[in-house]
Amino acid sequence: MTSKRIIIAVVVVLGVIALVKLFQNTGSVLTTYQGSYTTKYEGEENTYNYSFSYPADKFLVETSEAGNEVTLKDKVGDAVNRIVFFYNGAAGVLSSEELWQTYVLPRYASSSCADCAKQATVLSNPDIKDMISYGNDKEEWIVYQGGPGFVIGGFVKPSDEARKVFESLTIEKEMPGAATTTPSGDAIMEDKTGGTMTGTEMSGGMTLKIALEKGKASLAAVCNQIVSVNRTLPKTSGVAKAAIQELLKGPTVSEKTAGYESAIPEGLVLNSIKIVNGEAQLDFNKELETTNDQCNAAMGQVQQTLLQFPTIKTVKVSVNGHAAMMQP
Repeated sequence: MTSKRIIIAVVVVLGVIALVKLFQNTGSVLTTYQGSYTTKYEGEENTYNYSFSYPADKFLVETSEAGNEVTLKDKVGDAVNRIVFFYNGAAGVLSSEELWQTYVLPRYASSSCADCAKQATVLSNPDIKDMISYGNDKEEWIVYQGGPGFVIGGFVKPSDEARKVFESLTIEKEMPGAATTTPSGDAIMEDKTGGTMTGTEMSGGMTLKIALEKGKASLAAVCNQIVSVNRTLPKTSGVAKAAIQELLKGPTVSEKTAGYESAIPEGLVLNSIKIVNGEAQLDFNKELETTNDQCNAAMGQVQQTLLQFPTIKTVKVSVNGHAAMMQP
């Protein structure tokens, strides 16, 4: 009788575990992220659009200023996963193995992956060529030929969720003179403030980049580094204005928890914004002049937020109609 009770108890526990896993697997709603990066070589310039699906409740997505490096930060733990696009124009790398030995290992994985060994990894993406994988009990790295060179994925174990994001990745070259909506979903929208803007269109919303501060780049650095985070907003034709208004809100609760800050002074209000011949002209209230910002970080955040739009080349700021002393 006792043994039967033990067996029943074990079955019940296993059933509960299975249900919990099922709930975890079905509880996440996938969000589509779209971005782009540009390559330049011997006078030729090309833009590549990429997209992937990720659970927004589990990962915070960040991109480098150039757009060729994406980080997936675990919202619960401190794990940081990476997707890197390596352009092979002048590098002349012949294989994924060569890239791993000469670039990935020394630049990204030298301290933590010295004992990494080659392992078997299968991804269902049919566009993948020349794929290799290295890993140990703490992390996993995947390299394959894709886009205009190679694609690199680095994941902290357990890496199932992050690897699924990597597996959903698609890359497409943007063709000159293409229609207003690219195959990867980057929607071209007319900004009512003037000029044509690029936002990332999603079902029910769009994703824009907002520039925030996050720590210092090195111990010797005086100022915090400025990095971009993604915000999903309702669709609007005035994407430049929407991006700045979102910037003025400051970091979200989850962003603050992840260590993000903002140098934007409290109470700052955007009076107007217009785009004239590639120049974004912004007018703020007097709160802009109340900041004691020796690093000019607030203006750096404004500038980096606006330069995500290809029709904006420069940024000029005024306070209640008069030229501001601090400019980006």
